[in-house]
Amino acid sequence: MSKKKTKNNNSKKPVAEKAFVLSKMRIAGIVGTLVAAVVLIITGLLLDKEQKDRIREVTILKADGTSLAVIRREKESILFDCDLKYMTYVGVVWEEAKEKIGEDSLFEGRAAIYSYFDQNSFDIISGAANQVNTEVYGNCALCLADTNGCIFATYQKTKDYDDNVNYVLAGTAAGSSIKPLSVYGPAIEEGLIDWGSVFRDEPLFYLENKDGTKEPWPANAADYGGKDYTVSDAVKYSINTIAVRVLCDLGVMKSVDFLEKSFAVDLSRERELAEKEGEDSIIGNLALGSLRNGVTVKDMTGYYQAFANGGMYQPAFAIQRIVMDGKDAYVHTDSTKRVFSEETAYICNRLLKGVLSEGGTGEAANVEGLDICGKTGTSDGFRDNWFVGFTPEYVCACWCENQDGRNSMDKAQLRIFRNVMEGLTHDKSREYPVSDSVKQVKICRKTGKEAGPDCRETENGYFTMDRLPEKCEE
Repeated sequence: MSKKKTKNNNSKKPVAEKAFVLSKMRIAGIVGTLVAAVVLIITGLLLDKEQKDRIREVTILKADGTSLAVIRREKESILFDCDLKYMTYVGVVWEEAKEKIGEDSLFEGRAAIYSYFDQNSFDIISGAANQVNTEVYGNCALCLADTNGCIFATYQKTKDYDDNVNYVLAGTAAGSSIKPLSVYGPAIEEGLIDWGSVFRDEPLFYLENKDGTKEPWPANAADYGGKDYTVSDAVKYSINTIAVRVLCDLGVMKSVDFLEKSFAVDLSRERELAEKEGEDSIIGNLALGSLRNGVTVKDMTGYYQAFANGGMYQPAFAIQRIVMDGKDAYVHTDSTKRVFSEETAYICNRLLKGVLSEGGTGEAANVEGLDICGKTGTSDGFRDNWFVGFTPEYVCACWCENQDGRNSMDKAQLRIFRNVMEGLTHDKSREYPVSDSVKQVKICRKTGKEAGPDCRETENGYFTMDRLPEKCEE
């Protein structure tokens, strides 16, 4: 009798089916682990982003430690939270900070920028500018620093309230304020000229107009004198013809080299033009201050320190240090270098003192009892009007625009500068560095030689010991 076979429900599954089930379980576990990891990563990134978004701001502090401004990054925008009157200084600080450590780095943590902003200095320069009506003609800007380049305050007035240009940092024509830097300083340094060197005030060229007429070049603010003037008078009266003559003797490209090497002035466009059209094409740029990339109020404040502190220079600066998450990311260190010899700096210093003497182009900026030196500058059409002046303690550059193109500003830049100097407290015991290698000599203003008993017009001149003037025999 045969046995009936029955199905055994407890029998084991086939090996292949078991492996398949295990594989599915294993894959599901791996996927679950990966999903969990991704969730954790995304959550971490979101939390990290949220944390970074909360601290994506930079605080700028005044010299006394109080807040000047807060700068925030929101998406692709940079937002400035500060009183509008401080915006020019905040802009100076921000550009300097980006140069030192980069914009992205400034937003990587909690950043604090410690500046040299001085509230009292700001109140003085803003008050000085607001005493003078400049809005009728255009905009104005000024910068106050010490004679080592440390910026205490900046300020600007704009004709249009909605004007967002920072005129302290905007490049513009320097006019004759460039001459001590591009012409007279380098020429004295090279031994090509001295205080009493004599040049004739008359045109160098006659430029032909489209209608066939010719006009003399360069033009002076006043009529041509048609006679000889000393370098001293050329600086005092800002005689363009003599500045051009001296530059031609010095060499145009030598002036370019000097400005680039000493002050890092961007003259790339002048070099390009000179290569295409010859050196003569940029004589006016260098001698008369029509540089293609212009100069800024901040930079001019820095450049002129060299005439106040014995020939030493470092770019003007506004930042003490930058702190990131409690640690110093940048600390200002002295970068002073010599750009003029002590002798050249002292002679230029005294030449620029003459600009503020009676009859000089900067006479209206003078303050009795202060040893002020400086240089005026005016661009074509009287559009840019400069005065860069200094004492043994301060350097102040003042620029006023004249949008009307008329010589009708009543020398506002000189009056603003004078107001600044009258408002500041001065240590009158401070003096300019004096070179022992420079001798004061009374000269004849007609010949530039050492004055004799019959010389009627005389003045004190300053000469290096190896270029002392001969006796005047007239």
